[in-house]
Amino acid sequence: MSHLVKRTYFLPQTTANLFEESVVSDKRSEVVTPLIQNFVEAKQRQQLHQSIIEGCAEMRDVYLEIESEYYPLEEDAHRALNKFEPDDRSVFSCENKEKQWQDHTS
Repeated sequence: MSHLVKRTYFLPQTTANLFEESVVSDKRSEVVTPLIQNFVEAKQRQQLHQSIIEGCAEMRDVYLEIESEYYPLEEDAHRALNKFEPDDRSVFSCENKEKQWQDHTS
């Protein structure tokens, strides 16, 4: 164990008695240490979980704003690309697509 510190905590009398009857005095710190570590780690995970939820809620508005800004552009791009694609895509080569694009832009 690393450096030990002594602390005083208050427990209900029956709990303290049961603990002292169950665990010899030189092993009590060894028994209590992992219990406290588990409690602290669980508390930290709970706080992290809550922070993630809050962060996602805050980012939702940002993502919605970005989506509303770029959605029309995506739709325009999709329509422009579909304009040059025939129904049978297997016959549509890159050269044909490039030629169609050049014809469209000139």
